[in-house]
Amino acid sequence: MIKHIETCFSPMLFQLFEKQGRLIVVADIFRATSSICAAFGNGAKEIIAVSEKSECLKYKEKGYIVAGEREGKILDYADMGNSPDDFLTPEIKGKSIVLNTTNGTRTIRIASEYNNPVVIGAFINLGALTEYIIKENKHVLIFCSGWKDHFSLEDSLFAGALANEILIKSNDRYYTKCDATHAAMDIWKAAKNNPRKYIDKAAHRSRLKYMKLDNVIDYCMKISTVNVIPVLKNNRLINSNETLIN
Repeated sequence: MIKHIETCFSPMLFQLFEKQGRLIVVADIFRATSSICAAFGNGAKEIIAVSEKSECLKYKEKGYIVAGEREGKILDYADMGNSPDDFLTPEIKGKSIVLNTTNGTRTIRIASEYNNPVVIGAFINLGALTEYIIKENKHVLIFCSGWKDHFSLEDSLFAGALANEILIKSNDRYYTKCDATHAAMDIWKAAKNNPRKYIDKAAHRSRLKYMKLDNVIDYCMKISTVNVIPVLKNNRLINSNETLIN
């Protein structure tokens, strides 16, 4: 049976999509899903994604490493923020990390409520993720975190890149009739020759620049630099691959 690719541009739209039999790919390119992939590329044991600050604080009281932010500002009690470079230090190797962010962890929790397989996507794990999805051979729903339920250019650009890669490399085992997916692929077509330059127009890129956090943009826009597949198991993200692409 040929499998279908769909794209949800915002958590507000997620309720409209069929969930049964879908592999859900969560994307929050600036910055949560890029940071999650970076953490596993650097040897983190697991990541516990929480959507409420109160949950985060309870884990902190139990001695967990806590990474968290709201609207780009590090939570008062967090050990680190939500930029990929926060997760590239030796201290996180083999450790469990609790992550709480404005958009990404909320999207992960929403996706987890439907008993579907959930996987984390970013430009930096695009190649490994494409191979994983094709091997799993399930219908795909790319779930963009957006910004406070609004459309975001960077997540949608990634959705287009992922859908394009799946369609090219799956030997006609996938197709799409989803308007959102076609729109995302059109965005990717316009950007693919220089995605880093294209993304400068994104609103969230401007927000990060204002907060002096835009040094992470270059890292987030690199393609296929880590061979990690963060998957959700028992409400915890674990890595199904362990080898860093050189």
